[in-house]
Amino acid sequence: MQVAVPRPQPLFLLNSEVVIAPDGIQPAEIKKVMVYKSHNAPAQWRELVTYGIIDITPKQKIKVKSRTLAAIGKDLGVSGPVRYTINAMPVADANLRIALDAIGEINLMRTTESAVTTVAINVRPAKPGALRQDPPGTIYIRGLAAH
Repeated sequence: MQVAVPRPQPLFLLNSEVVIAPDGIQPAEIKKVMVYKSHNAPAQWRELVTYGIIDITPKQKIKVKSRTLAAIGKDLGVSGPVRYTINAMPVADANLRIALDAIGEINLMRTTESAVTTVAINVRPAKPGALRQDPPGTIYIRGLAAH
């Protein structure tokens, strides 16, 4: 029996400012896409580049409800030393923002020996059917054919 292990996914950003879900923006709304794989990522996101970052710039301004990691910790009643992670990757800057609809789950963990609370945030996967899962090599042709 084979057990399906989820593949790590890149982190999606909106305007280099807010972590969004993979299906957080429609393709027709996209002006530009930047893909970061390592050291070329913006400094504030570099620690989250383990599986890549896809930074999306929309054609028009898009408002998303978001919170800083620190505000999420405060909402959860966390006090004392706090450590934040997004998709198991440590985040040093608690002022980084995440879209509320991108949050799949939040786990709180506290180690007794260090008294540090970890706020572990996992970004939700794309909703079923939101992103196409076509086999490799699939080619799409768009446009009108001339008669």
